[in-house]
Amino acid sequence: EMKGSCHLNRAACFDKMQRLDDALAEANKALDLAPNNLKALFRRGKTYGLLGRLEEGTADLQRVLTLDGDNKAAKQQLALIRQKQKAQDDKDRKVFSKMFAPRPAAKPKPKPEGNLKEESKEESKQADTADRTEQEEVITLGEDTKMQ
Repeated sequence: EMKGSCHLNRAACFDKMQRLDDALAEANKALDLAPNNLKALFRRGKTYGLLGRLEEGTADLQRVLTLDGDNKAAKQQLALIRQKQKAQDDKDRKVFSKMFAPRPAAKPKPKPEGNLKEESKEESKQADTADRTEQEEVITLGEDTKMQ
């Protein structure tokens, strides 16, 4: 029992120093010695909450309340973890709703003013004529080369 108390005290010290991984390890060591130790379950649940491992923290704190339904500290800590979980769920919901939301319909292109169809037909004709002239020049150059 003395060894369990030492692990619990170390867990509390590490918690105060913000060395959460060490606090978790010490709480686990205390629970290895006494699986239903309320302080160890509470400290581990609190540490899980601080590490963002909310489901595990909730499970430990609920176990504390199962063993001691009047534990005010466990009730308060559980309320904090549930608050964090709700905030995380809301954040996730927003992210996923954007991810899976239908894409907005493409905006229709504005209709051109005036009679652009005839203008573009005329431009196409001019481009075709220029292409043919270039091709004829190439052919002419090719024939001159062959004759030599």
